Amino acid sequence: MVQTYALPYVRQIVACIGAGEVHLVTLEQESRAIAPARRDQIRRQLATEGIRWLPTAYSKFGAMALLRSAALVARLWLLIVTRRVAHIHCWCTPAGPSATACRSRRDDR
Repeated sequence: MVQTYALPYVRQIVACIGAGEVHLVTLEQESRAIAPARRDQIRRQLATEGIRWLPTAYSKFGAMALLRSAALVARLWLLIVTRRVAHIHCWCTPAGPSATACRSRRDDR
Protein backbone atom coordinates (compact mmCIF):
# COMPACT_ATOMS: atom_id res chain seq x y z
CA MET A 1 0.00 0.00 0.00
CA VAL A 2 2.75 2.46 0.94
CA GLN A 3 4.84 1.61 -2.12
CA THR A 4 2.02 1.99 -4.60
CA TYR A 5 -0.09 4.67 -2.95
CA ALA A 6 1.88 6.83 -0.53
CA LEU A 7 5.40 6.91 -1.95
CA PRO A 8 4.47 8.41 -5.33
CA TYR A 9 2.82 11.45 -3.76
CA VAL A 10 5.45 11.71 -1.00
CA ARG A 11 8.00 11.95 -3.81
CA GLN A 12 5.87 14.71 -5.38
CA ILE A 13 5.86 16.56 -2.06
CA VAL A 14 9.67 16.24 -1.86
CA ALA A 15 9.94 17.64 -5.40
CA CYS A 16 7.57 20.46 -4.50
CA ILE A 17 9.38 21.62 -1.37
CA GLY A 18 12.82 21.32 -2.91
CA ALA A 19 15.26 21.58 0.02
CA GLY A 20 14.70 19.80 3.29
CA GLU A 21 13.32 16.39 4.07
CA VAL A 22 9.98 14.69 4.40
CA HIS A 23 9.33 12.36 7.31
CA LEU A 24 7.16 9.39 6.36
CA VAL A 25 5.51 7.71 9.34
CA THR A 26 4.05 4.25 8.69
CA LEU A 27 2.23 1.81 10.94
CA GLU A 28 3.72 -1.63 10.44
CA GLN A 29 1.89 -4.86 11.24
CA GLU A 30 4.02 -7.40 13.04
CA SER A 31 2.74 -10.18 10.77
CA ARG A 32 4.15 -8.29 7.78
CA ALA A 33 7.43 -7.28 9.39
CA ILE A 34 10.33 -6.46 7.13
CA ALA A 35 13.67 -8.07 7.97
CA PRO A 36 16.03 -5.60 9.71
CA ALA A 37 18.60 -5.70 6.89
CA ARG A 38 15.93 -4.97 4.28
CA ARG A 39 14.44 -2.24 6.48
CA ASP A 40 17.85 -0.54 6.68
CA GLN A 41 18.26 -0.83 2.92
CA ILE A 42 14.84 0.78 2.33
CA ARG A 43 15.62 3.50 4.87
CA ARG A 44 18.93 4.33 3.13
CA GLN A 45 17.28 4.38 -0.31
CA LEU A 46 14.51 6.70 0.84
CA ALA A 47 17.07 8.96 2.54
CA THR A 48 18.78 9.49 -0.83
CA GLU A 49 15.42 10.81 -2.06
CA GLY A 50 14.97 13.21 0.86
CA ILE A 51 12.52 10.93 2.69
CA ARG A 52 13.12 9.91 6.29
CA TRP A 53 11.15 6.75 7.01
CA LEU A 54 9.82 6.24 10.54
CA PRO A 55 8.22 2.78 10.74
CA THR A 56 6.06 2.38 13.84
CA ALA A 57 4.45 -0.72 15.30
CA TYR A 58 0.73 -1.13 14.60
CA SER A 59 -1.74 -2.32 17.22
CA LYS A 60 -5.41 -3.17 16.86
CA PHE A 61 -7.78 -0.81 18.65
CA GLY A 62 -7.49 -1.21 22.41
CA ALA A 63 -5.27 -0.32 25.34
CA MET A 64 -2.03 -1.13 23.51
CA ALA A 65 -3.07 1.00 20.54
CA LEU A 66 -3.76 3.92 22.88
CA LEU A 67 -0.37 3.54 24.55
CA ARG A 68 1.45 3.28 21.24
CA SER A 69 -0.48 6.26 19.86
CA ALA A 70 0.48 8.34 22.90
CA ALA A 71 4.13 7.34 22.45
CA LEU A 72 3.92 8.17 18.74
CA VAL A 73 2.43 11.61 19.43
CA ALA A 74 5.27 12.31 21.89
CA ARG A 75 7.85 11.11 19.35
CA LEU A 76 6.33 13.23 16.59
CA TRP A 77 6.08 16.28 18.85
CA LEU A 78 9.78 15.94 19.65
CA LEU A 79 10.53 15.58 15.94
CA ILE A 80 8.48 18.68 15.12
CA VAL A 81 10.31 20.76 17.72
CA THR A 82 13.86 19.50 17.12
CA ARG A 83 13.68 19.44 13.30
CA ARG A 84 11.59 22.63 13.06
CA VAL A 85 8.92 20.98 10.96
CA ALA A 86 6.99 23.63 9.05
CA HIS A 87 4.24 21.54 7.44
CA ILE A 88 2.32 18.42 8.39
CA HIS A 89 0.49 16.22 5.92
CA CYS A 90 -1.85 13.90 7.79
CA TRP A 91 -2.08 10.21 7.02
CA CYS A 92 -5.08 8.77 5.25
CA THR A 93 -5.49 11.90 3.16
CA PRO A 94 -6.16 11.16 -0.52
CA ALA A 95 -3.12 11.67 -2.70
CA GLY A 96 -4.91 13.56 -5.47
CA PRO A 97 -5.69 16.78 -3.58
CA SER A 98 -2.21 16.82 -2.04
CA ALA A 99 -0.46 16.44 -5.37
CA THR A 100 -2.74 19.01 -6.98
CA ALA A 101 -2.13 21.55 -4.21
CA CYS A 102 1.60 20.92 -4.37
CA ARG A 103 1.65 21.24 -8.15
CA SER A 104 -0.41 24.45 -8.03
CA ARG A 105 1.95 25.94 -5.47
CA ARG A 106 4.97 25.07 -7.60
CA ASP A 107 3.34 26.52 -10.73
CA ASP A 108 2.76 29.82 -8.91
CA ARG A 109 6.51 30.42 -8.45
